[in-house]
Amino acid sequence: MQKKSILKNDKGSITLFVLLSALFFLVIVGSVGVSMRNKESRVDAEFQKVKNSYEQNLDNKDAIYNEKFQELPPNDVSDKISAEVKRLLKLRG
Repeated sequence: MQKKSILKNDKGSITLFVLLSALFFLVIVGSVGVSMRNKESRVDAEFQKVKNSYEQNLDNKDAIYNEKFQELPPNDVSDKISAEVKRLLKLRG
């Protein structure tokens, strides 16, 4: 009598194991897919930035340079670089 009750209790364990394994696999595949989509969107955004940079009109390259240079975070190093660049530009004439 005891063996029959043990067998009846174990009938769903394989089904449960298969369902949990399938669920785990689906979660892993889904997370990899989401990760790949995020990476693809970041690469597309970077590509658009590079494309826009190359499509700029270079007739006003000094204005573009000054605009990009102002985007740098202010700190002692960038101030020293700025002063050195200005000094070199004055020497260049």
